[in-house]
Amino acid sequence: MNVGFYLVQGPDPAGYVLADIMLRSVRSAMPGVEVTQFTDLKSPAVYGVNHVLRKPKQPLAVLRSLHQACVEGEWLFLDTDVVVQRDVRAVFQEPFDIAVADRRWQHLEATPEFTAQMPWNIGVIFSRAPTFWRAIHEALLRAPEQAQDFMGDQRAAGVLLQSGHWALLELPGMDFNYPPSGPEDRAEQASIVHFKGNRKDWMLQRLRPCA
Repeated sequence: MNVGFYLVQGPDPAGYVLADIMLRSVRSAMPGVEVTQFTDLKSPAVYGVNHVLRKPKQPLAVLRSLHQACVEGEWLFLDTDVVVQRDVRAVFQEPFDIAVADRRWQHLEATPEFTAQMPWNIGVIFSRAPTFWRAIHEALLRAPEQAQDFMGDQRAAGVLLQSGHWALLELPGMDFNYPPSGPEDRAEQASIVHFKGNRKDWMLQRLRPCA
């Protein structure tokens, strides 16, 4: 299994701090895993990655989906605001094209309208299907400009995964994509913790990188 994440340099340097924490967690939980940074032509590499794949700068969702469409094999794609707490390579013992976690988080208030539009959060996604990402990329190229950036690929993924063209494995979000309920939520039961949205400060407070 390979691990890949998307990161380009922006005005806020916190993205690189989060990526450093994420990378350290991957190394601790799954020693020996190869980690690749997907980025543009100029952004610096995160220290410690095995590979850096570069393509010309484009809107976030367009460039990320293009990168993910261009790699073969078994991949775990992660957002930078993720912490891996246990070895999850065993997921690839199951038959699937795409494996993604549900949003049935028992500790959070349900958001049925949002979940109907985006049933799965793709900040943690296991993939054997570059054709899936190619389909997302092509859908984004046909979409309005505002749909090509933040969450554009997540919306497209929700539509495509429900099409039945790819074998889908749904994983429990409480284990594989757990969003903490507060800064004191240690999430010890979860294999993968996702500090999505306004939780990023909690990740920085809890898991600062070593000097």
